[in-house]
Amino acid sequence: MKLSKKESVELLRLKMDKELIKITTEQDFRLKVFSDEVKELSAVESHILLTEMMRQNMIKDNVIKGLLGVKPSER
Repeated sequence: MKLSKKESVELLRLKMDKELIKITTEQDFRLKVFSDEVKELSAVESHILLTEMMRQNMIKDNVIKGLLGVKPSER
């Protein structure tokens, strides 16, 4: 079965997306270490950590959007 150009592009995009959502072995190890460390946090410490992580993710998103040339009004 031959795919159309549009279907081929979509299939390639899906394959790329799958690669982007995988984590490396090193990242997997760091995640395990982090998971073990946060088990020891109190509810208040967890709240503070999660709030800070969310803030940092928002900053990262803004940096990526800036690198992609998305104007501030489009954010």
